Amino acid sequence: MDKKTINSIIEDILKGLDKSCIVTLTNPKGVITYANDLFCKISKYSESELIGKTHKIVNSGFHSTIFWRKLWNTISSGSVWRGELKNKAKDGSFYWTYATIIPQHDSDGTLIKYMAIRSDISQKKQSEKTQGELKNAIINSKNIEISNLQNKLHSSLENQLFLGNDPKITALFQNIKKVGATNYSVLIQGESGTGKELVAKMIHDESKRSNSLFLPIDAGSIPESLFESEFFGHLKGAFTDANENKKGYFETCHNGSLFLDEIGNLSIGLQSKLLRVLQEKEITPLGSSKSSKIDVRMIFATNTDLENDINKKTFREDLYHRISEYVIKIPPLRERGEDVLIIADVFLKNASTYLSKPLTFHPKVKDVLLNYQWPGNVRELKNKIRQAALTADHIVKPEHLFSYTKTRNKNLLIDKSANFSSKQNKTYENYFHHFEKSLFENVLKENEGNKLKSSTQLGMYYATFCRKLKKYNL
Repeated sequence: MDKKTINSIIEDILKGLDKSCIVTLTNPKGVITYANDLFCKISKYSESELIGKTHKIVNSGFHSTIFWRKLWNTISSGSVWRGELKNKAKDGSFYWTYATIIPQHDSDGTLIKYMAIRSDISQKKQSEKTQGELKNAIINSKNIEISNLQNKLHSSLENQLFLGNDPKITALFQNIKKVGATNYSVLIQGESGTGKELVAKMIHDESKRSNSLFLPIDAGSIPESLFESEFFGHLKGAFTDANENKKGYFETCHNGSLFLDEIGNLSIGLQSKLLRVLQEKEITPLGSSKSSKIDVRMIFATNTDLENDINKKTFREDLYHRISEYVIKIPPLRERGEDVLIIADVFLKNASTYLSKPLTFHPKVKDVLLNYQWPGNVRELKNKIRQAALTADHIVKPEHLFSYTKTRNKNLLIDKSANFSSKQNKTYENYFHHFEKSLFENVLKENEGNKLKSSTQLGMYYATFCRKLKKYNL
């Protein structure tokens, strides 16, 4: 059947559909040349307002640039496109249609127009949404609370750390919800880049103190000589350069939550001073003989094994029990299965928007993302995708994410056949430490011993990287 006959049949179909379906015709450039009454009714535009305009006039902004590009590529190649579209009416309301877009050609095979035949599925979509909401409410009311907590997390770009469906993340949200309502001291355990500060903030937001100050402090970055002044405050004249009274972190955070990160890096002497405050719930500023009571919710975090540090006599056991009334463990990215793909897609979409260019992953990227160890966790993933997005034209390939040599690739990818000798203790901790030390050795070697370049490459904070090097005597 030639194209002339096909076009004739299409015209006959159009006459029959015009009164029962939503129909538009556009020229090859996408400009509307015809809109029937039903399209005018659902879009709330008059025919004169539509003619001469492109379909951008009803674009809701719901569909991505990539979605529209795929649609346009399909019909411009002469193929029929079918799918659901969410559009925006003149009054700002939204409606859904199921559309079939058919290219039409003249007798010479030249494209002359596109015909779009639509049916209104707005009620169907609303029904699906309502049924889904009811189902979730019936399953478990607690799940709704967790969902609300997830929504809070996902509302911020940084909160995309916890996108995904892995059961470990669902359990994490449940634990945040449980402990947030209490006044327990909380110890958050997790590797660098897993989002310990974010979890601490969510615990604060779920508490009765949510309207008061949340103060995050890197405990390991404060010099021992300044610890008392910074945490307890001082009076004017208490020491050289003390030119005025100063409130410490505890007093500043009264009735709020104080988050101390890298708690394992405090010296034994400073641990004793912190323990006294936690026991007595009072502070004495430097230069003062008067103590004052404090009411502060304490949240701590570490990326080290404090129980192991207790055995090594580098961390006080009595302090450990004070700070760990409730323990939350954040899973590393490598243990979250296909969550890495979900997070990677979001980061790529963010980069695409920021750089104003369409971006998509090459199919081979999936296996690379799933098999890489991600020692820097989500922070490293975000950095690599941002860098790859800038380097790639439109398709991000494995070599854009990992520009190292094959030898380096082998060292950084998960070795699923890795084994230790029978003399070694085959615990997860020993396996991970063995891998981590080897990883640092390789990265340092490839960067000719440059610590800053190595830490940046791994997506780790420089201070954290240096502490780990010291831990492994590198």
